[in-house]
Amino acid sequence: MEIGAMRGVYIGVHEHLRGEAATLEQREDGLYACFDDVRTGMNIDMHGPFAADQFDVSPDAVETAERENPSFTA
Repeated sequence: MEIGAMRGVYIGVHEHLRGEAATLEQREDGLYACFDDVRTGMNIDMHGPFAADQFDVSPDAVETAERENPSFTA
């Protein structure tokens, strides 16, 4: 996975992040995510590590998440 090249939707156990789209980066110790929206409080930096199975990287899932949870800024 190239740095910053993959998009995904969080599907893990943290309810406040579930359904949020993010730009993903693979590092040696796991997957890091930069979430799109300020409502998560996590959009500034890369956060992780996450396990790969905590994100759905299918184009349909990303498109749906971006449509249902459009990005906004404060």
